[in-house]
Amino acid sequence: MINLSQSYSPEAITRRFDIVDKVHIRGIPHLALFHGRTALAALVEVEQFHVTGEPQYRCRAILEMVQRDSAGETFCTRRYQEDASRLPGDMVTGDAGELATTLYQVLARRKGMLFVSY
Repeated sequence: MINLSQSYSPEAITRRFDIVDKVHIRGIPHLALFHGRTALAALVEVEQFHVTGEPQYRCRAILEMVQRDSAGETFCTRRYQEDASRLPGDMVTGDAGELATTLYQVLARRKGMLFVSY
């Protein structure tokens, strides 16, 4: 089971993920990340912050998938977790799906992934 990481270091992102796209959600730039070997995707804020002097990227959403075909093009969601509390605006819970929708759209458009239900 995955748990939402609070943040990733630049080194962890370089070592673990491919940067798929840069997207804006309510005016805040995010990086859409993908780790193909484990079928894991994440959205992190582009603006770094520092924890004990070390730069970090704040993680906003993480998606764990299961491959459903041998070609590696069809997936279903195993787990999805997000932190919508940092989205600016007056609705926190009502717009939480905005992160998920953006992540699915980026993966479909940039990686050619197809999502199906179990």
